[in-house]
Amino acid sequence: MNESLLKNMNIDFERVMEAIDGDEQIGFCIACGSESERIEPDARNCKCESCHSYKVFGAEQILIEFA
Repeated sequence: MNESLLKNMNIDFERVMEAIDGDEQIGFCIACGSESERIEPDARNCKCESCHSYKVFGAEQILIEFA
């Protein structure tokens, strides 16, 4: 797994794993690193509530594409 890539995106690998293990519907913005609620696990390019960019990915999708 490429944890350093996630770190460069300000996304905590362990938090992503917690979201997956806990069946939380949380997404992570690859632009600013913030979390968004009610995001499907396979979501891609959803709008971030914090920075308003369309770069929120579901937790499982983060692992598939970036880890």
